[in-house]
Amino acid sequence: MVDVMLIGAGLGIGGVGFFAGFKKMKQYKLINDIPRSKVRSLAMGLVEIHGKVSAKNTLISPFSKTPCIYYKYEIKEYQRSGKSSRWVTINSGEEHIPFWAKDETGQIYVNPDGAEFNIPLSKKYSQKAKFGMQIGPIILALRKKNLTQQPESLGLKLVEGRMGFVGIGDRIYQEHYIKPEEDLFVMGTAANVPGAPEKVMIRKGGNEPTYIISNKSEAVLLKRIKWQMFGAFGIGIGAIVMAVYEMLVGFE
Repeated sequence: MVDVMLIGAGLGIGGVGFFAGFKKMKQYKLINDIPRSKVRSLAMGLVEIHGKVSAKNTLISPFSKTPCIYYKYEIKEYQRSGKSSRWVTINSGEEHIPFWAKDETGQIYVNPDGAEFNIPLSKKYSQKAKFGMQIGPIILALRKKNLTQQPESLGLKLVEGRMGFVGIGDRIYQEHYIKPEEDLFVMGTAANVPGAPEKVMIRKGGNEPTYIISNKSEAVLLKRIKWQMFGAFGIGIGAIVMAVYEMLVGFE
């Protein structure tokens, strides 16, 4: 008998996988094809610049308390699911603020709204499960963006790095962030914007939506995007093969 739901799920996941794969392929090609620009000679339109982060104001990352212009966090808990156990994301979020990107020729204002941040893991903490441990106050503080006090005040006793033996209820807390003065890669649209500092900024474009911000070099970023592309295509192919197999078996 044909399992219509399984076939539909396989085709749906396959379609999403191929869409994500082609998106990464486009990014890879654009980064390879568009030459690096200097801030002083920046033309309007899609540009690629390399420099450093400059910021008058900063955010504070929730767990390590690191000054930054962007952060993303994830809280995962080791949970039992039937006869097996796995890590489950129980809370996540991110925040960013505008900043300046500077090179040896000058600096330009960057509005990161709508950007894809390609940032590797910056900090990882672990917490062993204990009786009565609650996640609610921590998540509430994160959602209100007021986790400014020391994490210990919310019962969050963190140990940097990986834990040894993993048990049910253990948690990991991960941060990705970009700090001031870090090396920066930006591919976005340079545009004349009245009211912006010096009337020019980099932002997400209307006609060309590609907008990538990373604190890794172009070579490392291209390698990451390539593996993300292969992974997306692999998931897409695997899901479609599963759906086709189910159809063939079901009609026998």
